[in-house]
Amino acid sequence: MQQLVFEYSGWYILICLLVALTAALFLYFRTNEIPESYKFWKYGLAFLRFVSVFTIALLLLSPLWRRNSTKLQKPILVIAQDASTSVGDFLEKKDPDYLLQLNKMVDNLKKDYQVETFSFGEKITNGLPDKFSDRVTNISELLEQLSTRFAGSKLGGVVLASDGIYNQGSNPLYIAAKLNTPVYTIGMGDTSTKKDLIINRIFHNQIVYAGDEMEVQIDVLAKNLIGKFTGGSKVYDGTNIPGVTLAGTLSGVIGNEIITINNYTATFRLPTVGSQIIDISSLTISGLTATNYQVLPINSVTSIINYRNLNAIFTGGNKIYDGTNVPGSSLVGTLSGIIGNEIVTISSYISQFEDINAGYQLIDISNILLLGVTATNYLVNPVQALLATITARNLNAVFTGGNKIYDGLSTTGLINSQIINIVINESINIISFTSVYRNINSGY
Repeated sequence: MQQLVFEYSGWYILICLLVALTAALFLYFRTNEIPESYKFWKYGLAFLRFVSVFTIALLLLSPLWRRNSTKLQKPILVIAQDASTSVGDFLEKKDPDYLLQLNKMVDNLKKDYQVETFSFGEKITNGLPDKFSDRVTNISELLEQLSTRFAGSKLGGVVLASDGIYNQGSNPLYIAAKLNTPVYTIGMGDTSTKKDLIINRIFHNQIVYAGDEMEVQIDVLAKNLIGKFTGGSKVYDGTNIPGVTLAGTLSGVIGNEIITINNYTATFRLPTVGSQIIDISSLTISGLTATNYQVLPINSVTSIINYRNLNAIFTGGNKIYDGTNVPGSSLVGTLSGIIGNEIVTISSYISQFEDINAGYQLIDISNILLLGVTATNYLVNPVQALLATITARNLNAVFTGGNKIYDGLSTTGLINSQIINIVINESINIISFTSVYRNINSGY
């Protein structure tokens, strides 16, 4: 869409036309110095003068040619398939047609998404795997490469098909939190969590001779703790830091032992208003027996980021009476309460005088819309009515006539009256007036 906009009101264009016309008439029609034989040149030069003055005056209104263009781009959807032997053994027994079905799903998704496919195991390759023969699974490396490859892109989500078992790399839950995009998992194979073993005590001989057999006794302890977090809601602040109400508890502690959460990292996946997911990672515990425990990966928490309220302050709006409830062009509004360096402005609003008559009147302001990249995270509080002034409109009275034949009196003849500068569609009449001659003698 293309349009021409001005910094000032469109009514100023009429003033530009009037100024240009006045300049042309004044320069070329004020006197008769140009002969009639040059009449064509006279009108031609007057027209050029009119056009040039009008153009210069119009440029003073700061015109701006605005053009809006829209480009539609499909969101990117990544589908990553685990190519490890553990997944292949499961599919061979349970679902031998899995790859065929997966390819059909990819074809259907390409209608609405830009689909990128990968296989991962010993290495990460483009496209879906032809066979499941890798003996190494490194999910964290996959997520790190996706984060680097699609940095700055419109990544809509990641579909991860795996049994969740990895034997290289770090815990993928920590890397997924940095990806800043939803990760949808397709569970397959043996997804049961294996408890980690802790060697509690070892009993053995202090001295053993070469070639002798010895017996070793090991006490093995397996004890996992389950962490659960709640809360975290907050008012939008432009960051991914959860609210102070986020709190965690531990279950599975033995007897009267005291184990507490020492530290952790918690981030919203998206910092925008709405129901958002909080990822918890890097959790550490403290206590006299804390070294005998470990905490299982923490489930994500769903919490709310609420709208931040802004205050809108309006000033101005004074005008000369014009018969309408539209405030003057000096009415402007400013916002307070915006976070940091975010740029949020007032896009539009509805304003009108409660009373259209001259005097001190209230202006009601409503339906305020905001503009800005982060504008959807804010709400504007109701605006109190603004007191502004409608100044009485000045009228001009024009009288004509009054001529008479000398009669020795100071009374005038019939006088006609007219009022100028009345608002359109309004009717104002002079009811009465007094008129006398200053000099009763004949003459002007």
